[in-house]
Amino acid sequence: MATIPILVQRSQLYKIDPQLEPSVQEQAYVYAMPRAKDQFRDRLPRIVSKWRPKVSASQQVDELLYAFCSGEDLAHDTGRGNGGDFHYMEVAVEGVWEFKTGDVRIFGWFYKRDVFIISDLDDANKIKKLNLYGPYADQLQRDRDALDLDDPKFLVSRNPYDVVTNYYDS
Repeated sequence: MATIPILVQRSQLYKIDPQLEPSVQEQAYVYAMPRAKDQFRDRLPRIVSKWRPKVSASQQVDELLYAFCSGEDLAHDTGRGNGGDFHYMEVAVEGVWEFKTGDVRIFGWFYKRDVFIISDLDDANKIKKLNLYGPYADQLQRDRDALDLDDPKFLVSRNPYDVVTNYYDS
């Protein structure tokens, strides 16, 4: 078993740089599986922004990750139709969380509070149209199981307070 820094050294995980200003202290951390790292490079720039056409999908993700990593409050999606930045996914796989922008869905899990590991990201409209939530959750479980990460590999909680320090219910 290995720690996150060792997995980064082995290129089994990649640290996502939230591009914080020098005066901003990083409060939370995001890592990506190798496939997700490739999706950031190859898939994300090709997602057409429909939610906020003047803000690219890449910019939306940058804003969301900046907010999370800098300790800004994220909106927890309570399922009341008010949207939000993240929520626990009610799927067969335990511990799956989704970060959301208008045009992008990011699937991952919390290794520890404020430490999010991304398994996949994709176009929100495509995921909704093709109902890909289950397949992405299944892939996440395979990724997490295969990762040589110290146990426990994820936080077993549906409570947003247990996984994100700064949030509010939307």
